[in-house]
Amino acid sequence: MEASKIMNRGSSGSKLRPVTLSALPGRRYVLGLIVEACLRYQSSTSQPDPVHVTAHYLRATSVGPFEVRVRTLRTGKGLANLLADLIQDNVIKVTAHAIFGNLDPASASQTGPSLTLVPPAPGARVTPFGIYPSSLKPSTKEPRWNFTPYIQAARDRSIHERHARLAKAGESDGGVEGGGWYTFSDPGDVLTPASLAFFADLFPDKLPVAAYPDLPSSWFPTVTMSVQFCARIPRGSENHSQHTVGTFTSGRFIDEPMGRHDIYVEVWTAPSDLGDGKQPKEGWREDQRCLVVAHQMALTVPMEVNERKRKPATQDAKSKL
Repeated sequence: MEASKIMNRGSSGSKLRPVTLSALPGRRYVLGLIVEACLRYQSSTSQPDPVHVTAHYLRATSVGPFEVRVRTLRTGKGLANLLADLIQDNVIKVTAHAIFGNLDPASASQTGPSLTLVPPAPGARVTPFGIYPSSLKPSTKEPRWNFTPYIQAARDRSIHERHARLAKAGESDGGVEGGGWYTFSDPGDVLTPASLAFFADLFPDKLPVAAYPDLPSSWFPTVTMSVQFCARIPRGSENHSQHTVGTFTSGRFIDEPMGRHDIYVEVWTAPSDLGDGKQPKEGWREDQRCLVVAHQMALTVPMEVNERKRKPATQDAKSKL
């Protein structure tokens, strides 16, 4: 499997999709590959679900063969700790620490009280999305991404408008906030934990671009990223899509050196697919569940740096997961 492809597991089996950002493979895609490798490694164990993954991006990846090496650090009663390295040309490009467990509520430990904070519990966070996805027209416009034929998107303007309204009144938390719905174009592609890692990293440029409207063409490489998997993707539910998610994004701080900035992301279930014409059900917002919470630090560097790193990985070895 080449590093220029993204895997989506659907009912028809594995599918390979090309994914790059300008010259280099999108790092959002690289993290998905690591998660997929860890999923395969843990698939036959009693701890098959990713709970938390922290990745450090040491060197730029290239389009070409790769290998992900996974090993166990420790296995406990409830959690397993793994180390995973993505390697190209015998060089570690990305290293990750993954924690796996079992997110099936039926497998929860009975040694203590069951602790969750989801609607309708008082104080639980309800989905930040205010516009039902079926009422929105999907778009694939994003010139820097070559995976747009495979993913459709629609902005939920209610999030941006709320933040702008609070900012005008002097009551916002600063920075930027935004959100949108994202769906696979192919109905045979379904959501997986690996794809959630991909969706959690769609907009590392949001804050710098908003803060500096005249910013020259730039690249926003991720340095480190952590992803907490809050729940399994609901299957067989009429209240949750198998192809669509909502991503809520915020950013607050930019600092030197290299325009370091923070990105916070929540990935939520969706009640329907984009533009499918379904009518909203009463209480749909309370039915949605946050699947992933992610944090990352990214840089702001000139786009020519990205272009200079176009050198492909050597082709004399097959890729491995």
